[in-house]
Amino acid sequence: MDRLGDESERKLLLCGHTHIQRSMRFSTGALVLNPGSVGWPAYDDDALFPHVMEPGIPHARYAIAEDSSGRWLAEI
Repeated sequence: MDRLGDESERKLLLCGHTHIQRSMRFSTGALVLNPGSVGWPAYDDDALFPHVMEPGIPHARYAIAEDSSGRWLAEI
């Protein structure tokens, strides 16, 4: 939250570059959404590296965000 500065007041925050789908909600009610990756999806792993890339698989990752009466919802 400190790193976001004035942006922490937003109701929807989109991020990327991790290639891992995830959504979470701040205590303020803001939705943070990472849609994943269309071409290079990844998954969580306990190994030395925090995630593993899956190039060449046919499954694209994406998310749909929708404003539902002032509260953002996401479908991954």
